Amino acid sequence: MMFGRGYFDRDRFFMHRDFYGITLWHVLIAIGVIILIVAIVVLLSRKSGNNERKGTNENLRRILDERYVRGEISEEEYKTKRKFLDEN
Repeated sequence: MMFGRGYFDRDRFFMHRDFYGITLWHVLIAIGVIILIVAIVVLLSRKSGNNERKGTNENLRRILDERYVRGEISEEEYKTKRKFLDEN
């Protein structure tokens, strides 16, 4: 009786609406949607992170160039800092 149309019935598990109308397919679809949302957020955050870092380095180079032109730092200090920015 347990394997006929009772406790382990495949149709009951996959198709009938037990657990307040939620079936296994609903759970699988929800998990898939959550994974998709997480993947999109991770990809967008990586993409925006690269742009921020690149912009920051460009801003730092521009500031360094301006300080050198105004005479606030020596040529040796300029080259040292410029080399550090180019490496990072």
